[in-house]
Amino acid sequence: MRPRDTATRIVAGVDGSQASVHALRWAWRQAQSTGATLSAVIAWDQPAHDAEAAYAGVGPLVDWEGAARLHVEDSIRETVGEDGLPGVTPVVTWGRPAAVLMEAAADADLLVVGTHGHQGLLGTLSGSVSLHLAHHAPCPLTIIPSPRDARPPTSRVSKIVVGVDGSPPSLQALQWASRQAKATLARLEAVMVYASPNQPISPTGAPGGNPYGWRGNADLKLHHAVVDALGYQAAKEVTQTVLEGHALPALIAVATDADMLVVGSSGHGALAGMLLGSVSTRLSEHPPCPLTIIRPSTSTSHRTRPHANWRRRTRSDASSAVEHGHFWRP
Repeated sequence: MRPRDTATRIVAGVDGSQASVHALRWAWRQAQSTGATLSAVIAWDQPAHDAEAAYAGVGPLVDWEGAARLHVEDSIRETVGEDGLPGVTPVVTWGRPAAVLMEAAADADLLVVGTHGHQGLLGTLSGSVSLHLAHHAPCPLTIIPSPRDARPPTSRVSKIVVGVDGSPPSLQALQWASRQAKATLARLEAVMVYASPNQPISPTGAPGGNPYGWRGNADLKLHHAVVDALGYQAAKEVTQTVLEGHALPALIAVATDADMLVVGSSGHGALAGMLLGSVSTRLSEHPPCPLTIIRPSTSTSHRTRPHANWRRRTRSDASSAVEHGHFWRP
């Protein structure tokens, strides 16, 4: 993944279904607001019975590639109209949807898919494909919920929520969300969820001898994470929200009125219920709004680094939250 201020190339998966048209429409709006180019990619495959007929010399029963091209062109036309056709590049490729999209997005800045896909003529972009991409996509992945599962996306992004636990993947997610907020003039809200374990109260009145308490430690940890990722001045423009409870319902609740939810694909193993595994997976199955998943960069030169103007943390500050409390993890 390449760190950029905004996406310059967006790839949207299309399969002829209304869900994929819905995702393509969101990708088109995103491209319009950020100045990115947009490619609509469809995968096609030849069913076994058709391949057997061709092998026997009968010839293919259906022009599958031609059908795929019609699907993607119709999807583009339905999304942007005839006048917008030159602004979207249709790409028709033989192969399985997940593999085709992985290859198409190898040099992209954002990959966009829907949650439900076509089950008939062409290779489906169903939940299994979006789940595979959530774990293996070569760039940030945005999953667009079906209109029946969430409120329709607005014409512009005005509120972005990002889940944070202080881990490098969550800092990358925070940096990406910050760039997106600047590009779309959206408000950015960083959210941390913590769960306080049942431990005895210390003589000072704080749980487990922790002078700040679970909520205080969470506040400190979130503030340090935002400053580490964005710098002190930029951190002032970020709404910082700390919630007690379990990560999944807390994120869903806070993102109900958001235009985008951003999470990292892995989180702090020592924190309670963050973004790794079950939480990000379950969010990808039923996102409350457009969900963007940021996978850790594979290049060491692009890994998230603490902001240069921020001091080194000590064991006495928010890091004690890891030792004495539990925060959410994937």
